[in-house]
Amino acid sequence: MVYEGRALSRAADARRLEAEVSRALAARGHELVPARDLAAARRLVDGRRWEPRGPICAASPPLPALLAAQHPTLLLAEVRERLCGPEPEPPPGVSSLGTRCSAKLEVRFRALDPRTPAPTTLEGQLDGSRPAHLLAAARRLEEVRMVGILGVLRSGGGGSFGEGNALGALGGGIGSVLTEDATSSALGARHALRVAGLDGPGPFVSPGSALYARGRELRTCFAGAGIGAFPVSFTIDASGAPTAVVVEHGIDLEGSDEARERARACVERVVSTLRFTCPRAGAADVSGHICIGG
Repeated sequence: MVYEGRALSRAADARRLEAEVSRALAARGHELVPARDLAAARRLVDGRRWEPRGPICAASPPLPALLAAQHPTLLLAEVRERLCGPEPEPPPGVSSLGTRCSAKLEVRFRALDPRTPAPTTLEGQLDGSRPAHLLAAARRLEEVRMVGILGVLRSGGGGSFGEGNALGALGGGIGSVLTEDATSSALGARHALRVAGLDGPGPFVSPGSALYARGRELRTCFAGAGIGAFPVSFTIDASGAPTAVVVEHGIDLEGSDEARERARACVERVVSTLRFTCPRAGAADVSGHICIGG
């Protein structure tokens, strides 16, 4: 079980919430991962290792991936709060939009083996965002009941399932990555980030997802008109660090030579500071394109 919300900033508060949710799940008949196994896996995460005497990685391996090695039928319970934002202003002449938000603590289950059925999502009414409110919501978790729904398209929340294997969600996906993000710049123009290719050497090393997570920085590299498409190649070494990073000038990128070089160097700087967990099969070469703008 992992807490993936934002209301609890202290690790001690998150652990207390996880313990409360664990008690609720045990009362429902779920078999929990033994505390000693969970503690051992967390020590490996803290030490950035796959094994106690293994090499130190540039980034920690995912906790569920470490647990899945011992528990192949592992179910991941993702705990997060669903809080309500301010109600939007109604249009002129309308007293209220009639919308009503209900804050909840949510527990979604994800099966790492796609053949394992996942239990129904649990929810508990949430009266606030303080630690005590979340603990109280964990004590009143109930199954979400859906009536009259013919089909459900389910998303993993913080990530999407990898191709053919739910383990891909732990590292941001497997295989070719095509992601897109967009935000409004200070000038009001819409600048998107797209990452194509850059296949990772396994389900837990996803350069595309790592770049997407650094999208805010990458979008500052190119703010001109059109799209800057930068060919990228690098090697992920055995520790998970990028080496031999090569970023070429953007294809059809307009502007002075100085501006084009500034954009290229900016993208290279971001790529060079990416960090991954150790690739299980050793060092690997990756290549693809980073497209900014549009």
